[in-house]
Amino acid sequence: MILPEVFTKLLLRLPSSNGVKIDPKQWLLCQLSPADILGEPGMEPEEVRRNIEAVSGSRKLPHTDKVLSKDHSIKTSGTSIIIREYFSSATKKSKEAIMYFHGGGWVLGDLDSDESMCKFLSKKSGYKVISVDYRLAPENKFPIPLQDCYESLLYFYENSKEFGINPEKISICGTSAGGNLSAAVSLLLRDNNKNIVKSQILFCPVTDNDFNTKTYIEYVEGYGLDKAVMLWFWNHYVDGEITRYAAPNKDTKNSNLPKTYIITAECDILRSEAEKYHENIRRNVDSKIEMFEGALHGFNVNIGEITNAEICLDKVSRFLND
Repeated sequence: MILPEVFTKLLLRLPSSNGVKIDPKQWLLCQLSPADILGEPGMEPEEVRRNIEAVSGSRKLPHTDKVLSKDHSIKTSGTSIIIREYFSSATKKSKEAIMYFHGGGWVLGDLDSDESMCKFLSKKSGYKVISVDYRLAPENKFPIPLQDCYESLLYFYENSKEFGINPEKISICGTSAGGNLSAAVSLLLRDNNKNIVKSQILFCPVTDNDFNTKTYIEYVEGYGLDKAVMLWFWNHYVDGEITRYAAPNKDTKNSNLPKTYIITAECDILRSEAEKYHENIRRNVDSKIEMFEGALHGFNVNIGEITNAEICLDKVSRFLND
């Protein structure tokens, strides 16, 4: 296959890092995605969102056939939130569900961002997937996005029979900032004595605000998610003290959490903090962690584009059904 000139030029910029074989297709997607846009210093969130919408509209990811969706408006203490239910013939007999929190650094993303992944996960696992349209920073800073996710889960749990779900068979998961919100929701559940989650799956999660880890230094720039981008996200998300509910690695109990599966990407600045989260909890929690070689941050959402994404979700489906 002869690559268009623009792709050829980009591949010549493919970084090398201590012999690591980076997935070239995912790296190309990062260069053609809004990753560079996010690094613009001083750019306002609304402008970034408009640019991302324009780029996303030009690249249609294939959706999984025969998986349907339905939006529900639910009431929380602060507002009305839309949750999107994914279901198919494969989920009709299932009484199990996954609540999903999208990524985007708490500032970006919506129900459409990771729809291909949600559909694929529903089909492969046989679970209903419930995606949450939580409010975004900086218009709604911490702890509002977390409160939205937590209260959405409580609503779903309390009304699970209306969705045809066994309330004892609900898991939560999220990508990047969504993984952060999943881990923080688990902390809130523990601290409020609500043992209602079967398991948590964290894809490339944000678990700390330490910008001097091994992988922050090694993959500081040029691998899709840059240090400058994460600083931009954190500055828009939290004012004041950063507690364990914003950075779960700050938790000191590290116990009474649900069964955990952590997915990391080898060439991701967030890998070290995810590994630390696993080390913190593994003595008291049934936790496993798996790194995908050559992968970049958020690879799991690129269904139909990257083979590793489908392999990853196959493994997650097996974890859920063990």
